[in-house]
Amino acid sequence: MWTDSEGRDWSTSITVTTVKRVKQLADVLLTDAADDDLVDRLYADVILLCDVLYAVCQPQAETRDVTDGAFGELLAGDTIERACDSLMQDLLLFFQSGRKVAAAKKILAAKKVEEAKIRLIESRLTDEKIAEIITTETARAEQSLDEHLARHGNDCGKLPEFSE
Repeated sequence: MWTDSEGRDWSTSITVTTVKRVKQLADVLLTDAADDDLVDRLYADVILLCDVLYAVCQPQAETRDVTDGAFGELLAGDTIERACDSLMQDLLLFFQSGRKVAAAKKILAAKKVEEAKIRLIESRLTDEKIAEIITTETARAEQSLDEHLARHGNDCGKLPEFSE
């Protein structure tokens, strides 16, 4: 269960019918979560995640008159993380015991990889690095503008006369 940005609760409970619906609507086979790269793709691709979540929640969305596009508008920031966590927990509940262990390991590994990526970005993007990037990109833009003006001249032409 997760709560959208408007305070509505959504269930990500998964049954065989849900698996079929997700395959039909999002072209994703949820049972691949135990032995494929599906979990990694869901953590890395927010659009794919949103499509899968909509397919899982589609019957609820229909009763609430929430379209696919409107559903996507409900997913932003921490809501995405909560919805993803709910989906992963319900995926684990869906699997039989043997595959549940494999799926749990895949989910844990994918979540740790995403957390490591975020820590790496945070550690590399210091205030000094950001300032350096801004300075470099500003200089590149100035050079590009200077080259354009050199090729086409500084004169942009005359402005038309104003009418009274």
